[in-house]
Amino acid sequence: MYLKKIACENMGPIAWCDITSGFTPEGNPKPLILVGKNGTGKSTLISSIVDSFFEIGDDAFSDLTNKVFNGHSYYKITGIEQARGGEYLNCLLEYSLSSTNVCNIQFFYHVGDELTNKFQSILSKEILLNFNKDNQKLLTNISKEKIRKEYKDTINIYFPPERFYIPSWMGTSYSNSPDFGIKKPEQVFRDTLNKKIICYNPTIENTQWLMDLLIDAKATLGLPNNADGKFSLIGNTNDICNYIHQKEKIEELLSIILDQKIHINLGPRISGKRRLEIRTDGSYRFVRIPTFDSLSYGEITLLNIFLSIIRYQDRIDISWDKFFSEIQGIVVIDEIELHLHVDLQRKILPQLIQLFPKVQFIITTHSPLFLLGMQDVLGQDGFDIFEMPDGRPISAEEFSEFGKAYEAISTTNMFNQELRRIIQEQANANMKALIITEGSTDWKHMKRAWNKLKNEPQYAGLDGKFEFLEYEPKNSSKPGDILKLEMGDSALVSLCKDTEKLPLQRQFIFISDADQPEKTKDLRDATKPFKSWNDKVFSFQLPIPKNHNENDKICIEHYYTDEEIKTEKLINGIPRRLFLGNEFDKRGYNLNYICENKKICGPDQISIIEGDSSSRVTAINDENTNLALPKSDFAEAILNEEGDFAKISSKNFILIFDIIKQILLPETTTTDTSQPATVLSPSSTKPQ
Repeated sequence: MYLKKIACENMGPIAWCDITSGFTPEGNPKPLILVGKNGTGKSTLISSIVDSFFEIGDDAFSDLTNKVFNGHSYYKITGIEQARGGEYLNCLLEYSLSSTNVCNIQFFYHVGDELTNKFQSILSKEILLNFNKDNQKLLTNISKEKIRKEYKDTINIYFPPERFYIPSWMGTSYSNSPDFGIKKPEQVFRDTLNKKIICYNPTIENTQWLMDLLIDAKATLGLPNNADGKFSLIGNTNDICNYIHQKEKIEELLSIILDQKIHINLGPRISGKRRLEIRTDGSYRFVRIPTFDSLSYGEITLLNIFLSIIRYQDRIDISWDKFFSEIQGIVVIDEIELHLHVDLQRKILPQLIQLFPKVQFIITTHSPLFLLGMQDVLGQDGFDIFEMPDGRPISAEEFSEFGKAYEAISTTNMFNQELRRIIQEQANANMKALIITEGSTDWKHMKRAWNKLKNEPQYAGLDGKFEFLEYEPKNSSKPGDILKLEMGDSALVSLCKDTEKLPLQRQFIFISDADQPEKTKDLRDATKPFKSWNDKVFSFQLPIPKNHNENDKICIEHYYTDEEIKTEKLINGIPRRLFLGNEFDKRGYNLNYICENKKICGPDQISIIEGDSSSRVTAINDENTNLALPKSDFAEAILNEEGDFAKISSKNFILIFDIIKQILLPETTTTDTSQPATVLSPSSTKPQ
């Protein structure tokens, strides 16, 4: 079962929200991540999803909800979350059966008797027919057999924020944690699910299950045959091999969490709580963790989440013949970053999620580092982020809490350590000045423009005086020994300040975009086109070309005309291009296209709309194909002069190279440096 859509109205802080789940071209569910400040409705939305798990499956299973004499006790009391002062509340969840991937189930609940046009247009005829103020929770008619099969064959599990575990060091009188022992088998009836929807503290169940698996993976030897004295093997060798393979998959999971090769094994029976051992080498000599529950809080939190997924799959199919990649279902995790160090958030957690491509992860988070890690591992189009309370799709960088966290981290020594090392290596590498740009695409545009302009008479003597720091973003898939960095505006400012303090023989020029002028104000000099930090370090912001207003917030792509920006590039047979915000109305629409990022759309917007997961542009009649081109692809096409990109003019880049000439060849420059940078008319190649 997969969530396809959730829409709600007048629910707590949510006035209106309509979220559609994303799926890959292969039909796998994309992780759905809810972000936003506290009190914006993330947990409210999650509680509706969990409530639907109980209500949809209630008639099919006797053990799913707590039965009372007149029915069952509800997981969620709907009236409590009704918006203050509101007269009604509506919420719809649509699910597909995992075998069909089409909408099969609608679960709708409401308070009050008002059904707005928005909901009348999306509710099924069956629910509309049964709607009345007395039936607060309504469900599409679907057979018990289908629901029973769906719940038994897939996973529906919720990890609430109050999940916890009991550490090994806690005294027994302060906890109810039993020692490991033989667990009494559960009675299984046809109408029982025997899988908890809400998972609070699964450490004991996971440990017991893991020990059972290790026992199954042990081969048992019978008494030697009198004839040849050889021991006989008791048991099915195919089953034993399969269990050993399962053990290896668990070790793979644990190795990712602990960031080193891990083996698990049974200790001697006299070892008590050390019966389950975690070791770091194949010889089984060195015990890394003496007991399973001696892992750190963050490590055991991650292990409990993902081991529970596997344990639930084991109830479905003990043979495990499909392993991680074929496990299906929905896993809901509220505040996923709880107890996790930044390395676990950004590096480890996304790797674990990637192991389960057919599990639909529905997650809430306040962690920008987790989002950046997801982008590194899954790519921009590999997951969806929705900002509450209105459910607006955004990118990782747009996350409202990202800016503050990024600023704090970017000024620390740890963040800039790699950049400092690179600068120190470059400090005396040669006598050419090194130009460092804010973005990994900016240097490509400038390099191509310089190849076009370097033979102009006004730049005599400048060629060979400088080079660009050529780098790709950290998540680049480009092969080879290419430098990979994250260089945003804050990092560039911090790096410039650090470089000023170094003993240098060569000159450094730092160039920022002009789209975030407040963040890069330290790189500017109000009286000159560039800022001199000393005789070796200089910086400036991209000067504004004549075809833009001096107050426009521009990036490097705005050095081209609007028509040049819209040059198309074929990717997998689909023509894609950059779009401008002013091509759309404030709702993100025009006659032909839809832009998903409404925030940067409107007649007065000149923002570049590229092809990331939050700013997709699609045709009116095809909402699945992204027509927006990534900036990186645009820059590569410019640099390599592919097709029509070879015709694009570089004339506005004279503004940049005039400033570079003033810095590197001051004795040949006649420009009055007390005046603002030269401004160029888009119809001329000469300064105006």
